[in-house]
Amino acid sequence: FGMDPFGGGEHGVVGLSAGIRRHLYPLPDDTLVVVPTHPNTDAEFAARVYADLVQAAPEATAMAGPHVTMARSVLGIREDLPRTGLISLVLVCIVVGVSFTDPRAVAIVLAPLLPAVVVSLALVQIFVGYLDTFTSMAAAALFGLGIDFGVHLVARYQEERRAGADPDTAVRTAWAQTGPPCTTAA
Repeated sequence: FGMDPFGGGEHGVVGLSAGIRRHLYPLPDDTLVVVPTHPNTDAEFAARVYADLVQAAPEATAMAGPHVTMARSVLGIREDLPRTGLISLVLVCIVVGVSFTDPRAVAIVLAPLLPAVVVSLALVQIFVGYLDTFTSMAAAALFGLGIDFGVHLVARYQEERRAGADPDTAVRTAWAQTGPPCTTAA
């Protein structure tokens, strides 16, 4: 970077917000040290710092530190979650449909699950503000456990139907026999 790493401004840096520019320390080996004013657990701030640095120094060969790690993690999750979520949903639908040999089983299993996942992701957005590694894994765990409960109920229902029970009796028996353990496990 030399004496003027970004072509002007305070400490030779342009394109960075004023709060970040005040905490820049160029070193003789062309390294620029940035000391952010907020903790790296503030994902929005970390993302702003990272975006400012990338915009101001696109030619930078390396950026490191907890703020950069947090920003890259959140960006990666935002990019990957829709694709991996859709792939997982499609695969689960295929497995459930093939396992139960009845496409209605997919709808029965997913009907209560999808709103629960949407609500949990909305709560993460409201209370945390972003998806990080932990909150995205919690959403995946909720999806996995929710599928498990639905699968047990549908399997029990089908077992009762194969034993000759009418649909109403099969539903009551499935809820009576499988519902309490599923509720306890939840």
